[in-house]
Amino acid sequence: MKVGELREIIEKYDSDRLKKTLVEVYKKIPKNVKEDKAIDDIIRYAYTVSNKKRSKKIDPERVIAEANYFMELARNGLYFKPNRIVSKSDRGKWRTRAKYLINSLRDIPDSSEYYGKAGECFINMFKLFCDAQGSYYFVSVKPFEAMKISKGDMFEESLSRIFHEGYSEKSVERALDLLLYSIEEYSFSRISLLNIFLFRFKIQDTMELLLNELKKHRGDFIVYLKSRLYYKMGDSKNALRTIKRNIKRSDYDYYSMIFSVIALNNDVENWKKEYEEYKRKGNSNRNIDMINNELKETGEFISKINLLYF
Repeated sequence: MKVGELREIIEKYDSDRLKKTLVEVYKKIPKNVKEDKAIDDIIRYAYTVSNKKRSKKIDPERVIAEANYFMELARNGLYFKPNRIVSKSDRGKWRTRAKYLINSLRDIPDSSEYYGKAGECFINMFKLFCDAQGSYYFVSVKPFEAMKISKGDMFEESLSRIFHEGYSEKSVERALDLLLYSIEEYSFSRISLLNIFLFRFKIQDTMELLLNELKKHRGDFIVYLKSRLYYKMGDSKNALRTIKRNIKRSDYDYYSMIFSVIALNNDVENWKKEYEEYKRKGNSNRNIDMINNELKETGEFISKINLLYF
């Protein structure tokens, strides 16, 4: 049945029959479909959720207040542990509630006076789900997977909110803080978030703002990020010098980091130089040696070089 045909049929129903029909249809919907498609929230908040016109009817102030209240309850553990504030039924429906709030925040247009507050709220929601990874804020310790929402997509949208009014020392500082907040140690997702982050810096002025901010931080990940940034700025010399000056050659991460950065930037000449020194010192690593053999055979970097460091 097409939507047009459905409309013709239900227009003939009186209010009581329409209510009974809706209840019967609801009973037939599988539980996983109800959760995935946020059917409960579509029914519960029908006055704000109306398909294509939802953003025109949304109440920004109410949505922001509801999102902040949701985050307060979650951070107090009330969507996980038994309590009298959030019912057992609602604790089990946290995913549909979260997805509804996320989508409602997205629907607040940038022309709205509440757009800035909605952006801050969206970023705080993202931080909540980052904190909930591996911790019991909800019944799942993998909130992004449970909601079927990409962590990378939420991170990218959060960056868009931060840079909505342009690039400045403050906005770059906030963006870097968010990257460092969201990355998981020794997780492959780090490279994905880092790539999304670096993509935001496309011109020399913005890259210099980031470089100045990176100089305020320490740590191996910062060294790696700074080296990647130098390469993006066309300065391979400083890219490699950054690693050599900050990572001890005796550390396992030294060669994995330097070869990862070189290969990601298709810098064949520097790979050959570093690999020659690497072998001269009697070093051996299966992944590095494999990539070098592929490079000799094909003249290209083929394997998943991201895995060298991450």
